[in-house]
Amino acid sequence: MSEPGWMRLFLALSITEEWRNEIADNLEPLGRRLPSPVRWIPSEHLHFTLRFFGDVGPALKSKLEPVIEEAAGQVESFSLQLGGTGAFPNLARARVLWVGLEAGDTEARHLASCIEDAIAPLEFKPEKRFHPHITVGRVKSRLDRRFLEKWETLSLEPLTMRTDHVALIKSRLTPQGAKYEVLRRFPLA
Repeated sequence: MSEPGWMRLFLALSITEEWRNEIADNLEPLGRRLPSPVRWIPSEHLHFTLRFFGDVGPALKSKLEPVIEEAAGQVESFSLQLGGTGAFPNLARARVLWVGLEAGDTEARHLASCIEDAIAPLEFKPEKRFHPHITVGRVKSRLDRRFLEKWETLSLEPLTMRTDHVALIKSRLTPQGAKYEVLRRFPLA
């Protein structure tokens, strides 16, 4: 990153304040009542990541934006329904805790695939797999049995929202955690 203007970028689906509150309200007891080695993501940072681009220079960013705009404009707006929890790579060796979708999974995968196809001619390595999820926590060491039992049975209200855009977000890493800034929103059809 020697060139001035480099940025750490990703593309995401924003979520509503109602979704943020539902997730935060359900996670709060896990953080307070059960000892855990989890670094929880602040609710204002919750989103569905569609594609992480990494460090991008100004020249590549200027090529990337019209490609995203065109791809997003070819995908119909769709609804998402909140539901389910999980972990990557799995619960036994969890490194990331996530909340998923009860509905809208197919549409989110289609959108991510369209974006992936559109950026193929640019300088990005193809992503192996896309699994729509909201990262809610990063695990620093092994989770105990009590925590895992609570996590597996966490019951979220099946809230629904309509998504009508994708957001290009700049992430700046600081000692206090990541700081996000929405650079641009691209409307869906």
